[in-house]
Amino acid sequence: MKNFFIFFCFSFFLFSGDQSWNIINTEPRIIPHSALDLSCLNETPAGRFGFVKAENGELVFEKRPGVPVKFYGANNNWNLNFLPHNYAESMAETYSRLGYNVLRLHSHDSMKEWSPGIFIYTNGILELNCVQLDKLEYLIAELKKRGIYIVIDVFHLIDFIHVPQLAEYAGSQESKILLQFLPEAYSHWQRAADLWLSHVNPYTGLALKNDPVVVSVSPWNEQHMGGTWGGERTGSTHKLKKFLLKDCNDYLAQKNLNRLDDIPFSIYDCKDPDAITRMVLYFSDRTLAVYEKMKNHLKSMGIKAPIAGFNYVSMYMVDYWRSFADAYETHLYFQYVKGRLPDNRGYRIHPYPRLSEVLGLASKIKGHINNYYPLLAAHQPFDKPFFLTEFQDCFPIKGREEAGLFVGAIGAYQGWDLANRFAFSFTQQPLEQLTSAVAPGTREQFDISGDPMLWLSEYTGSLCFRNNYITSPANSILIATGKDFALTGLPAANAWGYFEQFAYLPHLFRLQAAFIPSGKPALYYNRGNITREMISSGNLPASDRIPYEYNRSIDLKALAELCIKAGDNSEIKTRQLSWLAKNVLCSDTAELFYDISNSVFIIDTPFLYAASGNIAKIAVSSERVVFSTEADKGMFFCVSLDRKPLNESSRILLLFLTDIRAKNERTEDGENGTRLYFKGSLPVYTKYADAKISIQLNPDITYSCYTLAMSGKRIRTLPLDRQGKLTKLGIDTTDGFVFEITDGKESISY
Repeated sequence: MKNFFIFFCFSFFLFSGDQSWNIINTEPRIIPHSALDLSCLNETPAGRFGFVKAENGELVFEKRPGVPVKFYGANNNWNLNFLPHNYAESMAETYSRLGYNVLRLHSHDSMKEWSPGIFIYTNGILELNCVQLDKLEYLIAELKKRGIYIVIDVFHLIDFIHVPQLAEYAGSQESKILLQFLPEAYSHWQRAADLWLSHVNPYTGLALKNDPVVVSVSPWNEQHMGGTWGGERTGSTHKLKKFLLKDCNDYLAQKNLNRLDDIPFSIYDCKDPDAITRMVLYFSDRTLAVYEKMKNHLKSMGIKAPIAGFNYVSMYMVDYWRSFADAYETHLYFQYVKGRLPDNRGYRIHPYPRLSEVLGLASKIKGHINNYYPLLAAHQPFDKPFFLTEFQDCFPIKGREEAGLFVGAIGAYQGWDLANRFAFSFTQQPLEQLTSAVAPGTREQFDISGDPMLWLSEYTGSLCFRNNYITSPANSILIATGKDFALTGLPAANAWGYFEQFAYLPHLFRLQAAFIPSGKPALYYNRGNITREMISSGNLPASDRIPYEYNRSIDLKALAELCIKAGDNSEIKTRQLSWLAKNVLCSDTAELFYDISNSVFIIDTPFLYAASGNIAKIAVSSERVVFSTEADKGMFFCVSLDRKPLNESSRILLLFLTDIRAKNERTEDGENGTRLYFKGSLPVYTKYADAKISIQLNPDITYSCYTLAMSGKRIRTLPLDRQGKLTKLGIDTTDGFVFEITDGKESISY
């Protein structure tokens, strides 16, 4: 099998009382059949079981009904969509070995000079750029061969600056705002959909509208009226604002409602509840009208995949819009790095906690909970699939490796259906620089391929999310919110603030959300008896209602206790209440634990054990795996690779992560509490730590243990102390963060 390159510099890391650092092997390729080759997870080719469809709130294949399928992968950005054929083959192979079974094609319609996409304007008429389209279609064909599906947006970066009659209103990314209000803009959207989705891919023989490789289609990416939508900085003009104000007031006049004096460039800037209500009414009417038109057009073209959309901000108004889509789609970033230093020398970073520290911040929780991935569960619709098509914790913030584990584990527990990290590589660099080792952060703060921490985090994400190793419970807590509350005044335009009170619940129960005709948010214990008809009418079973009255200042622990006591199973209630008294959130499945006091997140299932955060203080014991270290911060991940329980598995992957640094990297104080990070160079160093592990293994199997390079190559043999079913071993990060326990019967090509 041909060699191919993983696009990044590989090195690895951990914490310990010994503060020494070690240079790591940066071999940039994943060895076939090694413990880091997860391509066996994919069923090939993509589409072999027919089209993906939504069924009872989950994704299934039309030829395999009743069997939910989960999708995990990354976003493919800019020039990585338009590779020479040999690079496309290598890229697709890399994705499959990372455990991806979906790729979101992002920036495919770019009109930037440095990254031309599949469309061009000729005298104001939108046409296909056939050279670029050929490259994208070849990549899609290579992905399909390897069991990798795609998620697409019809319209993302098509720029109306090239259309004279539209350019005076908006350009650049804000062109998408015009889709929702101007018929001329809509006609360009429809032409883009018709040209691209009807074009027959010569390498698959199918147009995308007829190809089961498509998991989901979103009419456009991000920008809408549910947030900051305009201003000179973003490409929208005051002429657009003037048009919207007139159009809005004409609309309000038809409804016999008072006119508005202004429409701000951000709905967040409006503090008048009555004005917000009128804007919400107008925005919702216009946006949903064009969305339904787009959705119907895509369906009429023959698109069978779910139509999603509105993948920008989570507020009541936008959640209401999403209720008209086939699936709930959103984006979220927790540790977000926005500012780059001049000449791309580094980054301006704000202080962020680790995900494992958020719930232990007490009074400071409101400063970080808004973008806390688990809290997305409070938005998950009652009977529709849930897509997180962008998420990322950025370089160089410490703890960023936890994003994959949290999204993978909480997503699996909550029953989410699709997750895409942003992004595999966010780069303008020549292709040659993508196939060689680079220092972390060299390319972009979002970049997986240049950051070993994020790279290994993808293994935790894909193995947690895809393998059914984490149980998703049948019962749930339903958050029922009246449309009158959600679409009126301040709640309608508040992105997140009304959900903080539910911060503990995603760690305790599966959550669902629904809009009922009227009323403040209410909680119901759903035993599977609540139906869509009950929700539509608002006639939910009074016996299932949890004795909670809407209160944004309610104590998080008190609300958790109320919900626990609403359950039926006395054993589960006793266990959860006992852990809650110790300040530990224990899921109703007893597989996920969030130790608030010690800032440790723990997963303990028959197939998988993980601990992340302050791993020197693991207070939740396991019968399967015991891990101990003096490292104060880091992650341990232990997972079966053959889909057998750990105590029967013949091959186990272990990750032990601490920290990395590049040669000559440095930080210094910035303004307003920020830090300035200046990029370093190769080589990359990992922080030393050691650990002791006891694990229950099959006593009838003869095992070997190895330290692995980032390529999966075995570089050091480690001794095992076998004591019947119990096996003890010691590991350290001198040579890296990856380890393998195996019976040695697998085929490995070095």
